[in-house]
Amino acid sequence: AALLLRVLVLKSLTRCCIYDTSGFLDEHHFSKLLDPLIEIMKSQNGEPEDDQKDSALVTDAAIDDMIPSPEVRASLGVLARYAIACISQMATASGSNSESRWRPLHHAVLMVTRASHADARLAALETTMAICDALQEEYLTLLPEALPFLSELLEDEDPRVEKRTVEVLKKMEDVSGEDLKQYLQ
Repeated sequence: AALLLRVLVLKSLTRCCIYDTSGFLDEHHFSKLLDPLIEIMKSQNGEPEDDQKDSALVTDAAIDDMIPSPEVRASLGVLARYAIACISQMATASGSNSESRWRPLHHAVLMVTRASHADARLAALETTMAICDALQEEYLTLLPEALPFLSELLEDEDPRVEKRTVEVLKKMEDVSGEDLKQYLQ
C-alpha cells in the first residue's frame, strides 16, 4: 500500500507537469519537489521494492515509454521510473530558456551518477537521457556540465552503466550534431 501511494503521488505530479497551464510549477514548488525526487533515484540499490504486487496496479505505458530501453526499464524500480518521468516533465514544464531551474535539476541528477549503487547510477543516466530528450536543442546549454560525469561513467564497473552511457552519448551527439568523443578525455 505504501508503494502504491508513492507511485500515485509521483504519477499525479508528472501529470501536473505535463498539463501545467496555470503556472503550478513555480520556483517554490520546483525547489520543494526536486530533492525528494533525487532521493528516490539515490535509493535505487538493486533490492526489490516493498509491496511489489501493487506496482502492477499502477503500470502506465505513457510513463514507461519515457524510458526507451526495455532492459533499463526492467532493472529500475517502479518508483525510479516514475521519478525519471516526473523530473523530465519538470524540465519541460519549466519552459523555454529556464536555465535557472534546469541547471540545479541537471546538476542534482548528475551527482547521482556518483552513487555507490549501479542501479542509482543507471537511474541518473536514464534521467539525463530523458531530460535531453525533453529539451532537445535547449539541452545544449547543459551539455558541457554533463560531459565529465559521462566520461567517468564510460569506465564504470557495471557493464549496464557503461553500455547505457554510450547510448546516452550517442543521443547527445545526435542532438548537438557534434562528435563528443573529443571532449571526453
